[in-house]
Amino acid sequence: MDQGEYLFDVMDIVAHIFFAVGTTDEVRVTSPGGAFVGTFVYPEGDEVFIQFHGAAPALAPGMTLYVEYEGPGDSYRFHSEVVTCDAERVQVRLPQAVECSDRRLTQRVGVAADAGYWFVVDGAGAEQTFAVLDLSDGGVGFLNAEGARLRVGDTLTGSLHLPGGGPLRVSLEVRHLRVQDGRRHVGARFVSISLVDRGQLARFLVALAA
Repeated sequence: MDQGEYLFDVMDIVAHIFFAVGTTDEVRVTSPGGAFVGTFVYPEGDEVFIQFHGAAPALAPGMTLYVEYEGPGDSYRFHSEVVTCDAERVQVRLPQAVECSDRRLTQRVGVAADAGYWFVVDGAGAEQTFAVLDLSDGGVGFLNAEGARLRVGDTLTGSLHLPGGGPLRVSLEVRHLRVQDGRRHVGARFVSISLVDRGQLARFLVALAA
């Protein structure tokens, strides 16, 4: 794989791994204890888990790992190390970087502005209720409501409402503002979201993308 783009931010890496759990069928790992194939399991805290396909390889804590896998249209890879290992799975330290063959390491799914997706800022009125336009494991795009004076770098804390599910508690950082088709669009990334809500969002995105 040619050198591509990298994720370095911890929140972005966790978001990417959560989405990879639902979209990656096979993970290929090379280690000093031998090569093996497995499947991602949802992260717990700052560690990632890989379930073995077949017998457990000869792994030990601190052993280096080279992990490769395919996503929707892209290839990914990272280096990490073993935290713990048992007969069924290996606990892998969250990588410091993930490399992708393409620029997009998070899948973005567009939704209609009237489809019932909303981001509502805590303690604010209608001027701080935003219709969501797209979702990814790394952030959200929404329409800038009338009267809302957002600027790049602003942080917003509130609830992300998805059809058929409970609201997710998130904090967002505004990354860009633009006008498209006469409407003011806002792009924001997650700066805070719990692991439980992260898992719920990842499962929702996998179903939505399908």
